[in-house]
Amino acid sequence: QKDFTKYHCDLSINVIKYYPDELRKIETILENLANKLVSKSFFEDAEKVMVLRKRYFEYKSWEQIAVEVGCKYRNVHYIHGDALAAVSEILDEQK
Repeated sequence: QKDFTKYHCDLSINVIKYYPDELRKIETILENLANKLVSKSFFEDAEKVMVLRKRYFEYKSWEQIAVEVGCKYRNVHYIHGDALAAVSEILDEQK
């Protein structure tokens, strides 16, 4: 976990230093996505948000997520799929 975190810190520093214009574009896209998610009531489904947060921001395994969310391993994958489909639908609307 330490090496992984250090890698992401180093990567973040390089992106900020060498690609400021691209970073601003990404920030704009993420801000628009966040606004769309809020307007679509995405965050009212706490399980979807929790699964995505634990998987992509906390880097937890599927097994850990299942325990922490309080559902079966298989159900975590269903929730994850539904969450990604909802995010994908919102991203498609931005095109």
